[in-house]
Amino acid sequence: MPAQDVLVTGATGFVGAHVTRALVERGDAVRAGYRNPERLDRLAGLEVEPVGGDVLDMNAMRKAMRGCDVVFHVAGMVGSSPVGKVWEMNQRGPLVAVEAAALEDVPRVVLTSTISAVGTANGAPADEQNPYPEEGLGLVYADA
Repeated sequence: MPAQDVLVTGATGFVGAHVTRALVERGDAVRAGYRNPERLDRLAGLEVEPVGGDVLDMNAMRKAMRGCDVVFHVAGMVGSSPVGKVWEMNQRGPLVAVEAAALEDVPRVVLTSTISAVGTANGAPADEQNPYPEEGLGLVYADA
């Protein structure tokens, strides 16, 4: 696969840092999206272009992904508080990423999520065939 221009949102998070490293190692030109500059050390030694901004800010997202071939939207909020912020980040963040990519003509967006995005499977492997219960599970992170 030829090298691509890539944006990784949440590049300084646990999953995001691993995705960023894998993309750099395969030869892609990676823009590493981050919110907290104190966490940039997680990308130490990687040749990336750090791009600060809020994934809920449409203009910041558009600017960060302008000219990219693909966006890996990995940013999210793990935890249960503050409840409103967890919901906003995990529901609205992916929407902003997809809409910004459409406005910037980015041909591909890869959204990441949690296994909690699918419903329970009673001890069997869960997949998209296990719908999430409409009433939720009563867990902020999972329900968001």
